[in-house]
Order: sequence, then C-alpha cells, then structure tokens
Amino acid sequence: MKKPIMGIIGWGGKHGRGRYGQWLRKVLSQLDYDVIGSDIGTELTNKEVVQRADIVIFSVPTRRTPSIIRKVLPYVREAQLLMDVTSVKTHAVVAMLESRAEVVGLHPECAPPPSYSWRGQNVVVCEARLTDRWRPWVSEFLQSTEATVKFSDPDTHDRYMGPVQVLPHDINVALAATFRRSGLNMAEMLSFATPPFRLGCCGMGRTLKQDPHLLIDIQVCNPHTPAMLRRFELEFGRVRRIVERMIKTGDRRRYLREFRKSQEFFGENLLAHTFESFDNLIGLMVDLMGSSVVLVQVKEDRPGVLHEILTPFSDAGINLIALHSRKVGAKGFRFLINLDRDRTSPEVVATLKKIEAIPSVEIVKN
Repeated sequence: MKKPIMGIIGWGGKHGRGRYGQWLRKVLSQLDYDVIGSDIGTELTNKEVVQRADIVIFSVPTRRTPSIIRKVLPYVREAQLLMDVTSVKTHAVVAMLESRAEVVGLHPECAPPPSYSWRGQNVVVCEARLTDRWRPWVSEFLQSTEATVKFSDPDTHDRYMGPVQVLPHDINVALAATFRRSGLNMAEMLSFATPPFRLGCCGMGRTLKQDPHLLIDIQVCNPHTPAMLRRFELEFGRVRRIVERMIKTGDRRRYLREFRKSQEFFGENLLAHTFESFDNLIGLMVDLMGSSVVLVQVKEDRPGVLHEILTPFSDAGINLIALHSRKVGAKGFRFLINLDRDRTSPEVVATLKKIEAIPSVEIVKN
C-alpha cells in the first residue's frame, strides 16, 4: 500500500512558531512519509494542504483550532483522516466531525520531546470516527512513536485534564505569587529547601518557563476549568480553617480525619508506589547537583561507545558514584556521570580531554 501524503497545518514555517508542527514534520519525515504543511508565511495555504494530503494534522493554538478546522471543511474528502494535537479535545473533535472524513483527536501530554518518539509519554487518543480504512495506520503510527496510549472520549479527556493539567498550572502560578509577595528572597529560600520543596520549585519553574498564552488557552478552552478551580478553592479554604482551629485549640482530630480519608482515597498500593517514585526522583536530583557531575553528549549512538567513555575514568582511578542516560535527538544520548571528586580536579580535567577526543562525543558545560 502506498504511504499516505501527510499534511500538517501549523508546521512552523518562516514566521510560524509551531513547535509541535515542526516536531511532527521531523518525525514523519524520519518515517519516510511525504510531508507537506502550511503556516504563517509558507508557500502552501491551509486549503492547498487539505486538498493534497491524505491525512491532515491540525497543530495550531488551542483557541483557534475549531475555527481553522471549519474554514477548510469545504475541501475535506470522505477518504481522508483528520487529526489534531491540541490539549483540549471536545471543541476540536466536534469541529472535525462536521466533515465527512474519519476523525481522531490526539493529546500528547508533553512538550515536543528531544527524541523522535513519544517513548515514556502518555498520548490520549480519541477515536471519534474511525473505520478499517485508517485504523491500521493509526495503530501502526502510534506503535512507531512508542507512545503510552490512553483511549478516551473527548469530554472525559477534558474532565480529567482539569485536575491533571489546568489545576497544577494555576497552583504553580498561585504559589509563585505567594512567594513573590511574601517579602522573602527566592534564592535564600532555596538555601533552606528540602528535597520535596526543590521538586515543587521545579514544577513552578517549568510552568513559568512556558508560553503563558498556551497555558491560558488550555484553561479558557476547557469547559471544566471553572468547576475544578471552585472545588479547589472550597477544599483549600476548608483545610485552612481546620489548621487555624487546630492551632487555636490544639485539637488535631479533624486534621487527622481529613488526612486519613485522603490516604484511603489513594489506597495503600498507590501510596507505596508514589512514595517510592518520589524517593527515586529525589535520588536523581541529588545526582544532578554538585561540582562532581559531568554531562557527556553522544551525538550518534553506536555499540561500545559507553565503554569508550568510561574506560578513561577507570584508567585514571576515578570512581563513578552514579550514571544516568537519556535519549537526545534521533540518534544521540546524554550521559550524566557523578564522580567521586570535583570535576575541576587535575585528573578529571585530563580525563575529560581524552573523552572529548572520542568521535561524536563532547562534554556539555554545566
């Protein structure tokens, strides 16, 4: 069967930002698809992409997705597959269903990853209208991206995105505002920080580093946002009153009762799993910090390259405290190596020079 022509509306052209469109373009090109696309300042228009492509993926701002879809509906064919990758599913899927084409909504629950896959990432799949014509292709594509697939309908997806996505963003914004108005110095606060607080700061920093317009769209376009925020406000206010009463009277019973109800809600197995996962994250954070950490970038992976990197350390009598790796790009890896001594020590400096002489390997400044 001939491979379908892939069309991406919002693929990051000359003036378009389209980070996800750019990522999809690279991924599909790696899979040997003929990929065309449109964005601000591109040669092709949205209409022309729809007319020429077999599969059309909408990768545009969430607030504009329904209107952009509806503008090209007159040119959509029954034999086509329409998809989108926005964070709110209901409005986009409803708009695509107004066509005669088959429709699948996707929500990759991550930023565009550095590698050409969704390995280890959740991708929610809403099969709104899918037949045997395109179902095998959708299944094969998702397998090729190594995504962890969660099937859902659009409304259920949006309902769960309230606590999973919307609420954490607003909690981080509110926490940052609380710290900002506290009169305390953020750098000094971090010098007092516990590991859980540092991880919380990582969450705040990640939120604040993002495009605020994207976060606003996620909240404004999700119909379940107001109810979720009201529920949180109600529960936080109730906990505040319990704590204030406990401070005033010394009576801990209401707080303990609330705490134990939430323990029961999580369940023993989930509590054990999350506690262990958090401990693992703390261990990784410790490994990432300090003057004994070295980051080694491998631009192109090949058999034996890790042995080539580690041998100079062994030859110099330098012990490794920790070793972590993650995939970067289509063929590269990054190794985080924690040593038993400062990376500025003469023997480490000399060893790093030997490692940098290895083909396709470089030391990352950290």
